[in-house]
Amino acid sequence: SVSLARKYMVTAQTDDAISWIQQQRAGGHPWMCSVSYSAIHTPYQQPPTNLYPSGFSWPTNLAEANTNEAQIKIISDLMLYAMDQEMGRLLVGAGLATNLPSGELQYTPAATDTMVIVCGDNGTYYESVNLPYNPLRAKASPYQTGVAAPVVVSGPLVSDPGRTVTNMVNAVDLFELFGE
Repeated sequence: SVSLARKYMVTAQTDDAISWIQQQRAGGHPWMCSVSYSAIHTPYQQPPTNLYPSGFSWPTNLAEANTNEAQIKIISDLMLYAMDQEMGRLLVGAGLATNLPSGELQYTPAATDTMVIVCGDNGTYYESVNLPYNPLRAKASPYQTGVAAPVVVSGPLVSDPGRTVTNMVNAVDLFELFGE
């Protein structure tokens, strides 16, 4: 359940997940936590500045951000960066990673007893597409390529890390994997 305090939704989702995971770890029994982040989905919402990339500044040249599309692109990139930061905070809060003095995250999957799966949804809208992907083949277009959603699996049971799997694994397969 999400806290009723007013805060950025991805931050609230991370706070709640960390709290729940810490309770499960204290219980000492197997558990599965599914965190379905609301970002970077519409409606686009500017994240709090503490989740901006270091050195970020809004464009000062009006030609760079004077269209609605340009503003949406900036906000969607900020939302993506903020979600990345919160996912890192979730790994640290769950005891699966540490923050290095450099600011980087140290995550060593083989050193844990926990599987981490990151699943994307079904694509990105035109305004948010980053190169090398073609915005004319974005979500909601007749040529949508967004049905190829990313899935990243990490943890001690991964037998061949670093490989790319080209066939899609559906959600039912993931639940069956953890059910076993």
